[in-house]
This record gives sequence, C-alpha cells and structure tokens, in this order.
Amino acid sequence: MSPPLIETMVLGQGFHVANEIRHAPTAEARARILLRVPDLVLMQMAPALESACAEVMFELGTRFIQVKVASFSAVKDELGDLPDAEWARVEIVAHTLRAVAGVRP
Repeated sequence: MSPPLIETMVLGQGFHVANEIRHAPTAEARARILLRVPDLVLMQMAPALESACAEVMFELGTRFIQVKVASFSAVKDELGDLPDAEWARVEIVAHTLRAVAGVRP
C-alpha cells in the first residue's frame, strides 16, 4: 500500500527544501528558504533539514528548526498559546533569522 498523499507531498517538499538549503549561495538565501517552510513540513522533515543546515554550516538554521519543533511539542496554556518563555525563544530565533534574511517582521 502506498503512503497517503499528504505524507508523500510533505516528504517530497521536505527533500526539495533540504536541497535548496544545500545549494543556496548565502546565509541570507538559506534564511529566506527556512522562513517559507510550512510548519507541517518543518515538523515532519526536521532531521533532513537540520542535516542540510549542518552540511553548509548554517547554525542559525539548525537552531531555528530545533526551537520551532520544540514549540510544536510544548504544553499550551488554557487558551492554546505557548508559555511566555517558549514563545520568546521562538520569536528571538525567528527575529534573528528574519534579520539574516533581510526581511522585516
């Protein structure tokens, strides 16, 4: 039996993104790529994306992936929001990544 369509799409997109990271000419380009990755792809393909970042020594990208994935697993408050400390961690890394990408928040 073949994998569900959504799983196939996520895997395909994840491997495509990992290759884009590997072949991006600058940290700015890599940051722009990571900022566009849908959360579902990021969650499902985190190891491959982290590996791609490590291969090109893009430590901020690796950190961004780790922080985002950790936030997906964090216990939310009664409104469904991240705890302040977890939210701040995500925002600090995302803000830094946006700065490297040359985009405004």
